[in-house]
Amino acid sequence: MSFLNRATTTVILIASAGAAVGAFAGLGFGRAILFHTATALLSEYAQVLTARADDLALQVDTISEHVQASPASFCSAQDIALLQTETFRADGLKDVGRTNNGKLYCSAFLGQLVEPFPHRGPALRLPGDLNIYTNVPILMAAVGHNRATILEKGTTDAVLSPNAFARWDRPYAHYAIFAFDRSGNHSARIAGSDLSVTSKWLGSGELRVENGLIFQNQCSTSHPLCVVTTEPLAVVWSRGRIAQEAYAGLGSIAGFGVGLALALLHLRRGSLAHQLRRDLQKDSPSLSLVYQPILEIQSNQCVGAEALLRWSDNHGAAVPPDIFIPLAEAGCFIREVTERVVRDATRDLGDLLRSDRRKTLSVNISVADLEGEFLANLLHRYVVQADIQPRQLVLELTERCTADVKLLTDSLKQVSQAGYKIHIDDFGIGYSSLSYLDQLSVNAIKIDRIFTKSIGTQAMIAPIFAADVSSCGITRDAGSCRRRGD
Repeated sequence: MSFLNRATTTVILIASAGAAVGAFAGLGFGRAILFHTATALLSEYAQVLTARADDLALQVDTISEHVQASPASFCSAQDIALLQTETFRADGLKDVGRTNNGKLYCSAFLGQLVEPFPHRGPALRLPGDLNIYTNVPILMAAVGHNRATILEKGTTDAVLSPNAFARWDRPYAHYAIFAFDRSGNHSARIAGSDLSVTSKWLGSGELRVENGLIFQNQCSTSHPLCVVTTEPLAVVWSRGRIAQEAYAGLGSIAGFGVGLALALLHLRRGSLAHQLRRDLQKDSPSLSLVYQPILEIQSNQCVGAEALLRWSDNHGAAVPPDIFIPLAEAGCFIREVTERVVRDATRDLGDLLRSDRRKTLSVNISVADLEGEFLANLLHRYVVQADIQPRQLVLELTERCTADVKLLTDSLKQVSQAGYKIHIDDFGIGYSSLSYLDQLSVNAIKIDRIFTKSIGTQAMIAPIFAADVSSCGITRDAGSCRRRGD
C-alpha cells in the first residue's frame, strides 16, 4: 500500500472513529439532559402531590377537632348532622363517621348503623392517635367489592375518595402516597399505584433508578406523609427522541471534526518524520547548512561561524528547526542529524579552519548524542578527517537540555577534556541558573536577547544578570559570556 493510500485510510479511520465517539458522546449528553429534566419534573410533581396530601391530612385534623369539640352526644342526630356538614364541605373525602374500639357506629352517609361495623386492625399506627386502614370494604357502595382507605383520628374516621388525587394525574407518570412512620420506619400506601418501594428508602429522599424506572420521593414536613413519583426510562427516551438524534448528530459532526484534525496532525507529524529520515538516509540536498558568522565586538572581526541546519519538505516548504529537531528526537534518529551537521560543516569550513587555527566552528548537539561513546567517536573521526584541532569545534547545548545536570556531567567532562568547547545556548529561557555551570565544564553561555537588550538600561534584570555573571567568574562579550582565560 502506498504512503498516500495509507494516509487516506488513516484519515478516514480516525475521522470515522471521531464521528462515532462524538455521536455516542452527543447521545450520552442528550440523554443526560433528558434524564435531568425528567427527574426535575418528577420532583416538581412530587411537590404538588405532597401539597395535596397535606391538604387532605389537614382536613381530617380539622374535622376531628370540630367533632370532638361538638356538645352533641356520640352518634346522635345532631352528631350525624355535623358529620354530614363536614363531609359536604370536604374536598376528597367520601364519608365521615364515628368509631370506637375499631368499630364504625355511624357516618354521614350511612347514618346510625344497626350493628357496629368492625374494621380490621390498622395497617399503620401513627403518633397522635392516628390510624391508617387500607383496602377496607365500603358499606355505602352498591356493589360490595369497592374498597378504600380510611384515616381514623380519635373517634372520627374519614373515607378517602378514590379520586382524591385524580385532578393531578399526568400522562406516563405514576405516583403513590404513603403514610410514613419515621420512628419505626414503617409505611402504608393510602393512594395511587401499587409501587414497589421500601420504607427505608422513603425516608432517604434519594433518587433511584431500578428496573427501567426513575423513582423520585418527597416527604411532608408537617404530616407523616411521603409521595413517590415514577416514570419509565423508555418513555423519557421516546419523548426526547428528536432531541437525542439532534445531540447525536451534533456530537458526530464535532467528533468528525476533532478526529479529522487529529488525523491530519498525526499525518503531518508522521509524514514529516518519515520524510526527514528518508532525506537523511539518501543524503538529500533538501538538507543544507547555513552559517551564521560570530563577530568579536572589539575588533569587528569574524572569529568563527555557527552551522545551522535547514530542511525543506517534499513540497519545497521550509520546515523550522523547532519542528523537525523534536521529530528527530522523538523518532530516535537525532544522532543521524548530528552526524550530518558535523560531517558537512567540517567539510565546508575545513579550509578556513586549517588556515586560521583561531577560528571556531559551532554545532548544536542533543542530549541523546551524549549517551555512551557516540559523540566522542563522531567528533574524533571528523576532526581528524578535516585536520582541525578539537578546540576549534564548539558544541552548543540548549539550556533545556541541561535540566539533568548529573546525567550530563561525565559525558561533557569527557568531551571537554578532549579539547572541545562547551557552550550553553539560549540561556535564560529555562529554569536553570548560573550555579550549575562549573559542574558541566561550560566554556561560555549564549544569553537570550531578553537579557542582552537589558544591558545598559535601567531594567530590573540588568543588575541581576551582571551580578550572576560576575559571581561565576565569567566575563561578558557581545551576545555571550565567556570564562576568564578562554
